[in-house]
Amino acid sequence: MAVEIQQAPDAVARQEAKLAGPVRELVRRLKARPPQIVVTVARGSSAHAAAFAKHAIERHLGIPVAAAAPSIVTAYHRDLRLNDQLLLAISQSGRSDDLIEQTKSAKRAGALTVALVNAPDSPLAAESEIVLPICAGLEQSVAATKSVIATLAALLRLTAEWAENSELAARSHACPNG
Repeated sequence: MAVEIQQAPDAVARQEAKLAGPVRELVRRLKARPPQIVVTVARGSSAHAAAFAKHAIERHLGIPVAAAAPSIVTAYHRDLRLNDQLLLAISQSGRSDDLIEQTKSAKRAGALTVALVNAPDSPLAAESEIVLPICAGLEQSVAATKSVIATLAALLRLTAEWAENSELAARSHACPNG
């Protein structure tokens, strides 16, 4: 885990180039059709990152953020009314069946679907309209510290670009060396 914490600054630096284009495209689409709500779907440490996204988006953009309950789709087979809203699926592996099903459901309902993933070739990424790679690289630690740090940085980059906030953008590039 200590080794992976030391690798986090490199992961954050690496993602800058890979995220620039997809974030720009996402923000263009969000400005053309602003959502009234952002719905997140995530598990484990990615759910903690989704809580961070809630705070950042609500604070800097004033758009409410709510967590989806994937069981509504997977167990009860009910699509949510998400036409013209944003679904932000956050996952390291991009292989959680419930996140994939929630994303498919949101797409059927007319939501803009975005996967924030460490595995841009994953099934979740394939089901999403826009993929934001976190670029953490291989992680073996159960705590997923490097992936969480990279996910938080990517969420800050997205929020800063969407809010046109240069101060926040500068913070999204900073990752202290552990």
